[in-house]
Amino acid sequence: MTILERNLAALELLNPLLRGRLDGDLLPSAARVTDLCSRIDPAKEGRSIADTCDIRYNALFCVLGYGAGYHVAAIAEKLGYNGSVWVLEPDLALLRESLSTIDHSEVFAKSAVIFHTGEEGPGDLAAMYRGAEGQFVIGVQVVDHPPSWERLDGIGQKWLKTIEGAAEAARSMLTTVKVLSASDMKHRIANAYWYCNNKGIGLLKDLHKGCKGVVISAGPSLAKDIGLLKTDSHVVMVATQTALKPMLACGVRPHYVCALDWSDLSMRFYEGLTAYDVWNIPLVVESKVYPGVVKGWPGLVIVNNDPVLNKLEGDELCEHRKIDGKYDGLPASGTVAQMCYYLCRWMGMDPVALIGQDLGFPDGQYYGSGAAIHESWACELNEFNTLEMMEWQRVKRMGQSLMTVPCNTGGTIYSDQQMHSYRTQFERDFITDAAKGLTTFDCSIGGAAKAGTKVMPFAEFVA
Repeated sequence: MTILERNLAALELLNPLLRGRLDGDLLPSAARVTDLCSRIDPAKEGRSIADTCDIRYNALFCVLGYGAGYHVAAIAEKLGYNGSVWVLEPDLALLRESLSTIDHSEVFAKSAVIFHTGEEGPGDLAAMYRGAEGQFVIGVQVVDHPPSWERLDGIGQKWLKTIEGAAEAARSMLTTVKVLSASDMKHRIANAYWYCNNKGIGLLKDLHKGCKGVVISAGPSLAKDIGLLKTDSHVVMVATQTALKPMLACGVRPHYVCALDWSDLSMRFYEGLTAYDVWNIPLVVESKVYPGVVKGWPGLVIVNNDPVLNKLEGDELCEHRKIDGKYDGLPASGTVAQMCYYLCRWMGMDPVALIGQDLGFPDGQYYGSGAAIHESWACELNEFNTLEMMEWQRVKRMGQSLMTVPCNTGGTIYSDQQMHSYRTQFERDFITDAAKGLTTFDCSIGGAAKAGTKVMPFAEFVA
């Protein structure tokens, strides 16, 4: 086995695309490996760089430049499996030469080293760190490689900015989990009766295999497309709880509704609903949903599998929820729209479209037309305080978390840190599914651009 093969074999688990990137013809490198490390004692030089890495307070080390790799190997050996080493190296020809001549395979096999080219977006990074978000919370340290400064000028700063955004998204998600953990457990216990008396998500496995699906969210752009929705359509409609009443008001009944909101405020989305309104519309919920939602839904409720309740209640009460001998179900979701998307894929739908999923504030709007909050604002409206003014005030109250992001039709729109976090999670799933050959269409025209999707007006998707 050649040196290149040994290095790639050690790196393959965490870098599944690296071998393919290094195969074939590559543009010749302007740099030489021997110019990017000490010619007297490169290993000692690598250890001196590694000495600047503080593994007491950091778990993720972002290295700007691979060069001969001695510094990367020294950091990886020092860190072991107590964190990750992310390496920016856009010069693939140089990387192939280095991996072909210098053997670091023994260290790579006992550590987590991940290579980046600098072209990765937040969604790509989210897919890479899935399950290891805690490393961002522990600490991130940037490690310079002086011989690579000139080569990586500009590229390095752009890469670090992308990592900074991914880190903020990860921290936001983990903070939410931490804050809600107590109420989540309380709700799980309150919903335990429905959980063990429910056949669960297995009922829906591959039920709509090969069908088109659409995830319907209640963002501002929904108003443009809600008139295209039809109950008897060949497109399977999976709606968020916030989009249910606007759809019913237009005479459209979704095929499924999803809910996972922990707050009692979510009950306003169900006020006034009757059994006739939701006849034959299953409500798919997470076990951590506010218990009043499960109790108050006047129709069929399907509860997603929950590993916590499976352990608490045991096989005797939950055996009937197993699918092919194991507890399987939708992945844990950060938002109800993400849960709707997982449900579409669970039921075998492809392609899947998104409408009303703006993840931003197109036209200065925070909520979609007919949102429940508009009823609460009604008493405050007058000729000097319009609904449009209150919408804009709601956007501007985001303060420092307000940001501009690329729009899917060009230009930019306003978004905020929370929606950036949601977008990062979504992009991770879209990119992962695209690698499996699945297609996602972003039909929320005017919303934030989303990596891993194809932009298409919803009228074209339906047609």
